[in-house]
Formats: sequence, C-alpha cells, structure tokens
Amino acid sequence: MPFVAGALFVIPMLVLTWLLNQVPPPTPEDIKMRSVRKPMTAADRKTFVATFLPGIVIIVATYVLLTILRDFRDNFANELWTELGYGQNAAIFTQTEVPVSLVVLLCMSLLVLVKSNIRAFMINHYIIISGYIVALVSTLLFSHHLINPVVWMILVGTGLYLSYVPFNCLYFERMIASYKMAGNVGFIIYIADAFGYLGSVVVLFVKQFIGLKLSWTNFFVDIIFGICLFGIAGTLVAAFYFRRKYFSIPQTIPTGYAG
Repeated sequence: MPFVAGALFVIPMLVLTWLLNQVPPPTPEDIKMRSVRKPMTAADRKTFVATFLPGIVIIVATYVLLTILRDFRDNFANELWTELGYGQNAAIFTQTEVPVSLVVLLCMSLLVLVKSNIRAFMINHYIIISGYIVALVSTLLFSHHLINPVVWMILVGTGLYLSYVPFNCLYFERMIASYKMAGNVGFIIYIADAFGYLGSVVVLFVKQFIGLKLSWTNFFVDIIFGICLFGIAGTLVAAFYFRRKYFSIPQTIPTGYAG
C-alpha cells in the first residue's frame, strides 16, 4: 500500500517540480516587500535568536505541544477509531481527512491576498488560535455527547492542522518579511521541528513505558484540553510580543538586519 500510494504521486511530483523551476527570480518589488533571502551565518543565527528570544521560546513551546497532539492523532488514529467503534470501517480515514485537508488548504491559500507582511503575520496568530479553539470546543461537545465521533475527529483534525500548518513556512516567512531580516526560514523551522518531534517521542515513551492506564481516547481528550488552553495563551502572548517588537524596530533590530 505505501508503494502504491507513493507511486501515484511520482508524476505529479515531477510536474510540480518542473513548474517550481519555472518560477521567475524575485523582482525588485518582491525584494523590497520581503527582504533578501540568503543563508544565515553563525553570527546571523546568534543575533536572530538574541533579538527575538522571548518570542521564539514562547512560540516554539506552543509548537512542541501542538506537534505532540497532532502526531498522537495521526499515529494512533487506528487505535482511536477502534475504541470509538469504527475499527472495521477502513473508509473512515478518507471520510474524515479529506474535509480537513480542504478546509485548511482554503484558509491558508487566502493569506496570499494579504499584502501587508505584519498584518499577515498577525493573522497567522489568529488562525493558530482559531484552530486551538475549534479543537477545544469540539472536544467539549464530544465529551458531553453532543456530537458523534466522526464529527469530533473532523473538527479536531481541522483545528489542529489550522494551528499546525502555518508553522511549516507561512508563519516564519511572514515573520522574516515583517522585520526585513536578511535570512531565510530554514533555521527557525529547524529549531521548531527539532523540539517539536522530540516532544512527540517523549510522550510516546511516557504512554508506553510509564504505565498510564488511560484509554487512547481518554488520553487524547485530556491532552487536547491541556495543550489547547496552553496554546491559546501562549499564542496570544507571542502575538503581543511580536507586535510590540515590530513597532520598536528602529531601536531593537541590529543594523545588519535592515532590509
């Protein structure tokens, strides 16, 4: 099955790679709006971290927990569906994941309409918070038996991916563009992903070896409540921090970072 699934995407991958290679170089207007993108030296990385350390710590902490939550849902979807009574319905994966993909794709693609980088950067925070709220509220409804498991899993998936997807590039891309830093998103994405997946592995070890007696579903519900509440609070603090930072650029951003 993995071979067949991968083979289906070989031709689209080749076509899209060719199309990517046809993208023209940035125009002077592009460079003015988004700043020059170049590899960051060791000194650049140290300056970047020192300049934005409080915001980086807060947003990476929320991302670590979000990655744990998203990975748990994806890695143990089979166990969750089995406990929820859908273990014999293989089509349930397609039925629940397609709507999630479409909603998230639509929301993320609409951001291209926002030309102001700082505005788009702030909107990314609002989208992330909205995702947490969707996951949290749907779990409350499910816990009180007001929605069925299928609707719950669709809403939780939509919420988690609305919060998670921006971190794959969109969030940090607009951050760099807003502050006109001479660099690229690779370094900060690496930081976020390294800690994110480390956290995911730690949770798997705890669940497997510490002897937690919770069912998969109960464990999932509990970590949704905790992580979403923390994520909402942390993202609000990060938004406030980065907004204040933006309006103090002349005083705080090092000269070498001017775009």
